[in-house]
Amino acid sequence: MKAHIEKGRLIIDNENEFLREIINSISASIYILKVDNNGNTLPVWMNANYSEMVGYSFDERQEIGFADETKELYHPDDLEIIRNGCKIIIENKKATHAALFRVKNKNGNWVWVFVTARSIIINNDSNYLLCVGVEVTNKLAEYQVLLNRYTKEIAGLKNELLLKNLTKTEKEIIILLASGLTTREIAQQRMRSYETINNHKRNIFKKLDIHKLSELITFALENGLD
Repeated sequence: MKAHIEKGRLIIDNENEFLREIINSISASIYILKVDNNGNTLPVWMNANYSEMVGYSFDERQEIGFADETKELYHPDDLEIIRNGCKIIIENKKATHAALFRVKNKNGNWVWVFVTARSIIINNDSNYLLCVGVEVTNKLAEYQVLLNRYTKEIAGLKNELLLKNLTKTEKEIIILLASGLTTREIAQQRMRSYETINNHKRNIFKKLDIHKLSELITFALENGLD
């Protein structure tokens, strides 16, 4: 790529070469599909990452053709998802469609790919789709770990706010309830009336937005009220 700085701005000498380098260097499969009347697809252009993922050169993909291309590349259980997606985009030119489906990679294994696609017009023919796909098979476990971590963090922040909203007496009663004591036993131990302790219990359930004693016990354990 040839470029120079002019008045503090990067000037690309050959923009087409620059764009080609960018498109082939990013970790996403970018390709343009021709869709036939039966919803089968055939690539008419692909970046290097797409070719690397499926293990075919552009010429080899062309030789496979329309019908077999769909059958060989996409998982049989996902064909309806792909064909329906193509139909949605072709019927609504302004639509951008996203789908998750399986593609056979160069090793013959099925990998999950998340793809967004939209219609483009080439030579006055609107049955072409511009697709950008990212393989997520190896990322799903990582995403799940991150999701679990963030879910726990959010739950922790929520519980922290709930704890601040509880009075000292309510926290003490939660501890006693979590230890297995009944409302009447707690009333006797604290020398309070049954109704007083029961009112505290109702307020606790309301503040924590819970409806079962088992949920209260779980909250107590998660927040060190034991």
